[in-house]
This record gives sequence, C-alpha cells and structure tokens, in this order.
Amino acid sequence: MIAAEFTAALPEPQIILGLRLWPLSLGRYRLLKRFESPFVDESPREISVQELTKELFFALLICGLPVSEFKSYLMQPKLLAKQAKRFGKIAGKHTKQKGFSILPCFEQFKIYCAEATAMPWHPLSTSRTNESESISHWSHSMEICLRSNAGWTAEEIEEEPMAKAMTDFFKYMESQGSVRLISHEDYSAMEAHGEANAKAFEEYLATLN
Repeated sequence: MIAAEFTAALPEPQIILGLRLWPLSLGRYRLLKRFESPFVDESPREISVQELTKELFFALLICGLPVSEFKSYLMQPKLLAKQAKRFGKIAGKHTKQKGFSILPCFEQFKIYCAEATAMPWHPLSTSRTNESESISHWSHSMEICLRSNAGWTAEEIEEEPMAKAMTDFFKYMESQGSVRLISHEDYSAMEAHGEANAKAFEEYLATLN
C-alpha cells in the first residue's frame, strides 16, 4: 500500500505508437471528457475500429503534450495541425511495421487510463447521512476540493498524475472523517464475510418454510 502511494506520485512512463505520454492528470482527463473520448466514456458505446483509431490518435495528442500547450494549439488550428502531423510521422513509422495491428494500442491506452485511476486502498464512506448525489461531475468536485483544501495550483491540476490527485483527495477526506481507507485485501475479506453471513441467513430462513 505504501509503495503504491509513492508510485501514484511518479507513475511509469507510457509510450504508445512511439509517442511518449505525459501522466494522465485531472486536466488531461477533463480534456478527454470535453471531446467525448470513448476511452473515458462511463457508458461504453459501439464504435468502429476506424473511428476508434481516430479517437486514439486525438487522445494521444492530448496526452502527449503539456495541457497548457495543447490548449494554446486549440486556439491556433494551424499549429494544432502541425503538431498532429508531427505526431503522425512518429506513429506512422510503427504502423508500417510488418504484422502491425492497431488493436493492442487500444488496449494499451485503456490500461494507461485504468492504471492512472487505480488507488492503493479502498475508501469506505463513514457518513451516516443520506446525502443527495452532486449534479457536478466527480472530476470537477475533486478539483475544487484539491484547490480549496489541499493547496493544489491550477498547474498541478493540469499536470500532476491523476492517481496522486485521487490519493491526496481521499487522504484529505479521511482527515475530515468522511471516509476510512482500508486495503483492497481487507475490503475483499469484508465482502466475503458479508456474503457468507447473507447466505447463512437465507439458509436459516429456508428452514422456517
């Protein structure tokens, strides 16, 4: 668990199609959400390989540049096209290799996203109130909390690894008594114990019929 917390602050670098990616941060995640990238879609949808290939390339463009740099290119289409062309040349060298398939690249980017949001522990809510769910997306709520309560700057939101943002967020929530952090092993044991108790109760009820 402790080792995983340090890994969250400095994840292993990822390279896809020869493009070295920056860590997936809150800023990059929100850009992917802004452009409706299927790789961060919370409701999976059917999409053709051709369309997914285009989406992958655009996602690599977002994650292969500093957030502020990418945003500046959005305001200057010619520069964005120039960057896309540069990225295309790098990726093209890999796509021309014998036996190349784009399918493993899809999975590699999915893993990149999944590893960026993996936490070293499981948060358990300690709140006994039945609060209504916020209409704001969780990434925005996390950003507000980190900036207001943990001293994160706008640059840190844009560039620091998502896993570090999640770690700091839940550590803050734990300090406020809102959650209790336990290991994944302990959580699995709790679930197994709960399922065993439920099964035993069902069997007991069956004897009363």
